Amino acid sequence: MSAVPSAAEAAAGPLVERFARGSGQWLGWFGVVVGATTLVIATLNGWDNWREICLGFAIAIVSWVVLIRPQASLHEHGVFFRNMVRDAFIPASKIEACHTAQSLMVRAEAIVYHCPAITRSARSIMREKHGGRAGVLGLFGGLGGSNAQAPSSEEYRFGEEVRTSTTYASYVESRVLQAAQQAEPDDRTAVTSWAWLPIIGSVFSVLAVAAMFV
Repeated sequence: MSAVPSAAEAAAGPLVERFARGSGQWLGWFGVVVGATTLVIATLNGWDNWREICLGFAIAIVSWVVLIRPQASLHEHGVFFRNMVRDAFIPASKIEACHTAQSLMVRAEAIVYHCPAITRSARSIMREKHGGRAGVLGLFGGLGGSNAQAPSSEEYRFGEEVRTSTTYASYVESRVLQAAQQAEPDDRTAVTSWAWLPIIGSVFSVLAVAAMFV
């Protein structure tokens, strides 16, 4: 996922499955292109256009950090969340529940970890709230019991597309819970670590925007 894995990514082990991100990533790439184009054009026209240069830099970095960088994936030892400026590894053996709303949420040892890469639409949330789906696996519903069966990838996926009426968020939940059910007890603990590249980029973006108003 990155040239130099963070402590959380290293603890997660080899990649098993990288979950598809939402459509927001395309808006993020659009923002990167707009920001980079603004920066390049302003630079070619002379350093006197430093405000435009700062604006382009800030747009590109913020778009990458907020919309492109977040990613959720399943690894050999558990789930890895790559968030905006902080990464998290949640051991499969410690996962108690998984649910998706405005973000993908995994509960382990009474702590809830979030990842904005996977979301559920407001319509889907309302439909689940009023109609309910069989074996809803909420944050406070545990793993759905020992008889709960996670759907297979062949049934619910073709490439990155969902091939049945089940939402992609539901598929992700099922894969996480399946990993939790199949995990052997171990002494692994959750690991969180700062991602310094997006932090540094965000700091420079804030300074660039502040400089525009000087």
